[in-house]
Amino acid sequence: MFPFRPAIGLLSLALLAACQQEVSAPASTGDADSAPPAPEVIKPVALVPSGNTGLLVAPGGSFVAVDAGLFQSAKNAPCSLDLLNSQNPGSDLVSVSADGDIVAAGWIVNDRKESPERFALVLRGAADYAAVSNAGVNRPDVARVLKVESAGKAGFRLSANLQGVAAGDYQVFLAQDTYDSITLCPVKFSIRVS
Repeated sequence: MFPFRPAIGLLSLALLAACQQEVSAPASTGDADSAPPAPEVIKPVALVPSGNTGLLVAPGGSFVAVDAGLFQSAKNAPCSLDLLNSQNPGSDLVSVSADGDIVAAGWIVNDRKESPERFALVLRGAADYAAVSNAGVNRPDVARVLKVESAGKAGFRLSANLQGVAAGDYQVFLAQDTYDSITLCPVKFSIRVS
């Protein structure tokens, strides 16, 4: 198998998303001395490999569809999703409205026990979706348990809108792109989008 397949897949997704950007024409003000207003740009969210800084993303805050093939050869790394919409791990299926939000908190490190700058919360079902957020919240408890100071900023809080996510049941994962390799961490949550 080609060793850079995940990175190439992420890069392909980013390029495809960039090609689908919609730009509206700037409005004419009639005043030659004033700068034209910046065009309104609708930027799709895209996952892009970025070395050891985690997953990068265009401005977003929502889930976007991603190619399931991105995660086929993913490695595992430690993580925990402590809360999902105020529910603890192991709860029955968490039901969320299709126009609602996912609010999550937990921690994530890579296989070297380093905190990523960014990560994605991934929903895997009939289709796959991802929302990207920043890590970096202080978690001294994680550093203490993993016995590595670099894990002390592994915490995160994420809020993302489900608009555009198809109704259905999904397994929840945390993903990151670290050192050009996808890491996918299963967590003990499932959601139903209705």
